This record gives sequence, C-alpha cells and structure tokens, in this order.
Amino acid sequence: IRDRKTKSILLLGEAAVGKSTFIQFLTLDLLKKYPDLSVLYIKLSRYHNPTEDLVDKHLKRLGLSPDEIQYVKAHLPLVIFIDDYEAIDKQQFKNLIATNKLSELN
Repeated sequence: IRDRKTKSILLLGEAAVGKSTFIQFLTLDLLKKYPDLSVLYIKLSRYHNPTEDLVDKHLKRLGLSPDEIQYVKAHLPLVIFIDDYEAIDKQQFKNLIATNKLSELN
C-alpha cells in the first residue's frame, strides 16, 4: 500500500512469507547500488516506545552523535525500512509516521 502524502509504502503479507527477508535484501541492495544514500533498517521490537524519536534512537544505537544525527536527518537522502510491526499495538501503528515526522525527512 503506497501513501504519497506520507511518502511511505506498507508491505503486507501473512506471517513467515518473507517480508522481513525481502526488506533486508532491499536494504543491502540499495546500500550497494547507491552509496550516497542513507538506508536504515529499523526493527520496532528493539525499541521501547517506537512512536517517539525512532530515527534518532536508531542512529544513536548505530553510534552517531547528536550533531551527526541532526546532519543526517537534515541533509542526507534517507530510505527507512521499518520492520516488526506486530511489536506495536494498533494505536502506536497509526501514530508511527506522524509522531516520528517521517514524512518530513529527506
């Protein structure tokens, strides 16, 4: 399902059909083909309250400083793959894009 307003695509499918594997493949493929692109693979179950500051938390986990995080978010083209939606409840799911302001990123 594609939403142009939020610049997002939702990949749906039954459990254990390979959605996570496909997203991981896309992440690695984009990193190889577009070295100037910042590609993040974020697994929601790794984060407490993922509806707030998810990208910041993930970049911090990768070892970036607060200044580097702000630079990445403001200046680099980003592709973000978010996996493990079953780790959050329906309300968190509805708020994930809006509260993290994902549509405002490059």
